[in-house]
Amino acid sequence: GRVPWHNATGEERPPAPQLMSVHGPIARRIADLRLGLAAMAAPDPRDPWYVPAPLEGPPPPRPIRVALTTGRKEVHPGVAAAVRQAGAWLADAGYAVEETDPPSLAAAAELWSLIVQNEGRRTMLPLIEKLGDTAVKRAAANMALDTPPLDLPGYMAAISRRSTLLREWLLFLERYPIVLMPVSYEPPFPDGLDQESPEAMRRILAAQEPQLAIPILGLPALSVPTGTADGAPVGVQVVASRYREDLCLAAGEVIEARSGLVLPIDPR
Repeated sequence: GRVPWHNATGEERPPAPQLMSVHGPIARRIADLRLGLAAMAAPDPRDPWYVPAPLEGPPPPRPIRVALTTGRKEVHPGVAAAVRQAGAWLADAGYAVEETDPPSLAAAAELWSLIVQNEGRRTMLPLIEKLGDTAVKRAAANMALDTPPLDLPGYMAAISRRSTLLREWLLFLERYPIVLMPVSYEPPFPDGLDQESPEAMRRILAAQEPQLAIPILGLPALSVPTGTADGAPVGVQVVASRYREDLCLAAGEVIEARSGLVLPIDPR
């Protein structure tokens, strides 16, 4: 609800995109993100989900507590190192950083797949079959392969489950106003990996758990580049409670100041 959305050329979106869509700026500097977000968050009465929340919230108690997690055991060493390095920079700036896992990260990602893939079977997949090329058809089919179909009671239970997971996170964020975690458990994938096999798609979805869990919860997150791992760009994800983008941006500025401008990266 932070950034209004409206598409005048199509039908209304189903429930999942209305609850989970993420709209935000991309920029080289945090200062530019602040400007972009302020512009994008301007009111629009065409979006009934828009929330006129202030861009700055009340200051949390000091020192601001940070929950640092590297996530799965299978996380790439370069990704884990980037998260711990960013945590050290935040600690140097006065944040109280503690390595601890937030609740139900994997469960939230699984719920994303369950809801989105089932809605997609009725909305997105028919359009992909009609308009898409071979590559996107293969990728979409591989994504949906392991998701069981839901009947109406099952769909209702899945949507209800979202509230349980979000409640757990909101309580956790009362104690730790910031969560520092990977953007992905792996560095950027080789081109065409999503075309190789269903097993390759399972690898992609497992690695992208941090990117699937946060949108279904409706929480703000910021991706901050920190450097490279094995020649590929890596970064960290900063998550805060609802409508606390200001906390994400402030922490991101600390990381940015220590890592420097790491873009563009010469592809190899």
